[in-house]
Amino acid sequence: MGISQFAARIVTLTACTLGSSTFPPPAHAGDVFMLGENLYKTCVKDPTFCQGYVSGVADVMFGTEVSILNSQACPQPGTTIGDVSATTVEWMEKNPKRLGYTAYSVVAVALAESFPCK
Repeated sequence: MGISQFAARIVTLTACTLGSSTFPPPAHAGDVFMLGENLYKTCVKDPTFCQGYVSGVADVMFGTEVSILNSQACPQPGTTIGDVSATTVEWMEKNPKRLGYTAYSVVAVALAESFPCK
C-alpha cells in the first residue's frame, strides 16, 4: 500500500467516524449566558446577588463613558446601588416580554431607560 492509498484510507476512516458521531446542538445565549428571565427570578430570591450583578453592569455604564448595546445611563448624584437594583427589578417586572435576552443586556437597557442621559 502506497502513501497516497494510506492517506486516502485515513481520510475515509476519519470522515466515516465524524459522520457517524453525534454532535451536541449549537449553544444558544441561554446555554452560555444568564438570561434576563433567570436574573429576574434570582433577584426576587436573592437581592444581594441581584445588587452585585446590577452593580457590575452599572459600574461599566456609570463609571465610564462606555455604552453597552448603544445604551448609556446617567444616574442623578446620590443614586445608590440599592436604588439602581430596585429600579432594574421594577423595570423587569414591567417588561416581562423583554427578558428573553442576555441578562447584562436587559440590565443595560433597564438602566438606560430608567436613568437617561440628558
